[in-house]
Amino acid sequence: MSYDPFQTQVSIAVLAVGLYVVIVSAMSCCGWRQLARNYSAELKPSGPTFRNVSGWITLLGSYRHALTVVSSLTGVYVETPWFVFFHRPLLFPWRCVSAIDRRAGILTPYTGVTISAGGHRFRLRLPERAAAEFLSHAALGS
Repeated sequence: MSYDPFQTQVSIAVLAVGLYVVIVSAMSCCGWRQLARNYSAELKPSGPTFRNVSGWITLLGSYRHALTVVSSLTGVYVETPWFVFFHRPLLFPWRCVSAIDRRAGILTPYTGVTISAGGHRFRLRLPERAAAEFLSHAALGS
C-alpha cells in the first residue's frame, strides 16, 4: 500500500468542513434559528457599528468576539460574519432591550445589553463606549 499525500489532504479538508457544519448547525439550534423566525433582518441599517462583540443565548449558543452589532433608529442589528450561512442577521426593536448597563470586566469595563425576545435572553457584551449610544436609542424607542 502506497502513501498518497493528496488523499490525506483531501481527507483532512473534508473532516474540517464536516466538523464546521456540525458545530455551526448545533449552535444554530440553540436559539438563533428561533429568534430569526420573528426578528430576521432584510437589510443592514446604518448606525454606529461595533465589531468583535461577544454574545450569549445559551451555553451552546455563545458567540465570543464573533458578532457585529449596529445601534440604529430601528433597533439593534446583530450579525455573525463567521457563520453567515447558518445564521441570518437579526434586528430587534428597541422594545426588546430589557437592560443596558455598564459593568466592570476583569481587565476593562464594558457595556452589557440584554435583549428579551422570543422566549430567549440574548446577552451582548459591547465596548464601554457603546453605553451612551444604546441608552440614547433605548430612551427614544420606549
